[in-house]
Amino acid sequence: MAANFWTSSHHKQLMDQDDVDVVQPLDRDKGITLEDFKLIKMHMSNYISKLAQYVKVRQRTWEEWWTEADFQGWKGFSFMKKLEWVKMRLKIWNKDVFGDISKEKHELRIRIAELDRADGVGELCEPLKMERNQLKLKLDNVVSKEEILLRQKAKLDGPSKRTAIQNSSIWVVATAVTYMRRFYTRKSMTEYDPHLVAPTCLYLASKAEESTVQARLLVFYIKKIYSDEKYRYEVKDILEMEMKILEALNYYLVVFHPYRSLVQFLPDAGMNDISMTHLSWGLVNDTYKMDLILVYPPHLIALACIYIASVYREKDNTAWFEELRVDMNVVKTISMEILDFYEGGHRMVTDERINAASIKLGLKPETAR
Repeated sequence: MAANFWTSSHHKQLMDQDDVDVVQPLDRDKGITLEDFKLIKMHMSNYISKLAQYVKVRQRTWEEWWTEADFQGWKGFSFMKKLEWVKMRLKIWNKDVFGDISKEKHELRIRIAELDRADGVGELCEPLKMERNQLKLKLDNVVSKEEILLRQKAKLDGPSKRTAIQNSSIWVVATAVTYMRRFYTRKSMTEYDPHLVAPTCLYLASKAEESTVQARLLVFYIKKIYSDEKYRYEVKDILEMEMKILEALNYYLVVFHPYRSLVQFLPDAGMNDISMTHLSWGLVNDTYKMDLILVYPPHLIALACIYIASVYREKDNTAWFEELRVDMNVVKTISMEILDFYEGGHRMVTDERINAASIKLGLKPETAR
């Protein structure tokens, strides 16, 4: 389940904690501390989630498929038939758009292995080296496509078998929060107002995750949330900021989330009952209030959440964790960061502290409706 992450170039997006915990010079000059920095990012993560609820993020194609599926009978039967219909339509759509990814990936790996063997005995000429480099780039692209397919499956197989329409908003919010956190490892809050960056990240994430968020509707709810004119942006502001965020992210929009690993790990660990699924899923949701997604591989974040859930529910999964052959020291480190957040970090977001940090940045204290 972690193979796609490590065999692609996506793992290169991970950062050291010291590089994440950096207050930009412009912000530091205004008196912003690391604690202020984390506070504002946490507050903006909550803001993104709140906006997503207002605009009702939905999966464009899947919603149409779900609506057009009309089956008569009792509710349970109708729901299962609708779910089968969506999966069938998704399978057809995937084949039309992506083709046979498994076959293409297999053929690429065989050819790359042949070229690697030739290189090992000194029989690889310059044109073949160029071919190998091109094939590796192509393989990386194929792996990215495969990740999209696996995300779709995870959305369909999420907790309590809810529809993809409902689960798509979780994915979009998680991607938007990740964009926002990545953005502020490179740009200052003084120069780029978080109140504009956050909704723009939601708008950009909805595109990346093939969902629907209209800029016009986003602007409407921003104005509904904030009475202060300073935060009441227009569509053109969202579109202009979108280009700046794209440039800051180097146009790299792929995000690997812990959710897919979670839905694969839970049944394997014998922990796929509703109680454990909801607890683990909720823990993963809360990791986006921290910078974990920028620092650690997503499958290890998922394992840390399962580890915490296991301890909390008094389930002994020691043997299962040992079979995984993962670095349990890292898993426990992530677990401790999550528990530390519950111990005190989540209490950081208070109106007084948010307003104090905003004043330092030269922003007006927030006045929500």
